[in-house]
Amino acid sequence: QEEYEIYRDFDKERKREIIEMLGRTYIVDDSLNMPRWKIMNQIKDINGHVCMMAVTEDTIRNQKITAWFADDIPVQAGPERYYGLPGLIMELNINEGDVIITATTIEMKPVAEDLKLPKKLKGRKITDAEYDKIISTHIRDSVKSHRNPYWAIRY
Repeated sequence: QEEYEIYRDFDKERKREIIEMLGRTYIVDDSLNMPRWKIMNQIKDINGHVCMMAVTEDTIRNQKITAWFADDIPVQAGPERYYGLPGLIMELNINEGDVIITATTIEMKPVAEDLKLPKKLKGRKITDAEYDKIISTHIRDSVKSHRNPYWAIRY
């Protein structure tokens, strides 16, 4: 199973993601570039929270992304590379049911001190644009070679 760690600093609008894929480790260190969400008028209950629906599209992987966020938890966070809604993303539906990630529990804990990033990170440091280029090149080359491109990358 590949390594995948996410660090987001919403105050400084920075992120760092450590992603192991395609046989290498990449450190995506860049500013927060939020997806362009469209908030819809549908609601549903997820673990006792009334959630609203929002949609966006991953143009690199050609996937439709549906998020259900709880605006009673005013945190812009979410799973994977998705965030930026006016509440915590409680459920993420990638490509109309291919992958569904749902929060099962939420624990609100006070943070005594700032979370520390690992001092030594091994991997190639890249930006969001470089990450997108690596993914799109892999998908293009895999399709050309008649291989499934999604077996070697995260959803």
